[in-house]
Amino acid sequence: MKQIERSLWPLAKELYFPFLIYHSGPKKGQFKGKGQIRERDKVIVFPTGARVEFTYLEDISVVENWQGAEITAAYLDEGSHYGEFSFNYIRTRLRSKSKYKSFMRVSLNPDPNHFILKYLDRYIGDDGYAMKEYSARPAYFVFNKGELVTSWSYDELVEQFPNSKPRTYTFVPSSLADNPKMLESNPDYADDLQANDPANAEMLLHGNWRYSPAANGFFE
Repeated sequence: MKQIERSLWPLAKELYFPFLIYHSGPKKGQFKGKGQIRERDKVIVFPTGARVEFTYLEDISVVENWQGAEITAAYLDEGSHYGEFSFNYIRTRLRSKSKYKSFMRVSLNPDPNHFILKYLDRYIGDDGYAMKEYSARPAYFVFNKGELVTSWSYDELVEQFPNSKPRTYTFVPSSLADNPKMLESNPDYADDLQANDPANAEMLLHGNWRYSPAANGFFE
């Protein structure tokens, strides 16, 4: 919750506020329709009644807090902080009465020990870097006896697992160079990352998903 209160929540209020109020007339500045900002619950309600909720997620509380939930869109920030159980459980909550099909988006930094690499493996080269030619190419997955199976081909998975319904996903890699606005405000950021721990620099600055530091300085 501290991470939410420090960054995501203030930015969200700034971003969404103009959509919640009247901009002219006698009600100028007042909330429209069902629009409101619920500070305590970290919930923003739009004039239509659509809701955006900001909360944390951890394996020990995910079932208790999210059982029975109906979610149209789940956005996981810093996805490498979440465990596989939490990730998969939230995926089962992607159902709602919305006219839009439910989906999930995940932002994350490289982590060679994280389960998400099982999904991304086909997008990552042996050198650990994303293969840009595969950026945003659709892939498909099923679970067979609890094990993840992925493929570029929907039909291949259907043929291999006829009782399963493959789901689609994709991966869009990006680097610091893709965020010129942030670099404009923080021109020294790349240098700061480079001066960091070598593992962090390789993962956070260069986007290496398979980096493992050399075991120098240790006796057998």
